[in-house]
Amino acid sequence: MKPSTSTQEYTTVQLPTKSVAVLEERVRSTEFDSVSAYLTFLIDELAHQTDNSDDAPDSQQAKGMDDEAIEQRLRSLGYLDN
Repeated sequence: MKPSTSTQEYTTVQLPTKSVAVLEERVRSTEFDSVSAYLTFLIDELAHQTDNSDDAPDSQQAKGMDDEAIEQRLRSLGYLDN
């Protein structure tokens, strides 16, 4: 998986050496050419997943909270009267 580099700008990110060593080992068993390409892919995927999680019809229930639990929490915080 190779990102198009023709029109992209780049910046430098600092990572702990140990983390990079782990990633270098992992990249060897993938189709990626470098740790940078692998991390770019992972960050793009994570951003995409995060963006799509807000599109869920009922994001609170997707997080495991039902209406009763939400009401109870709002009461405990003082936002609803008993």
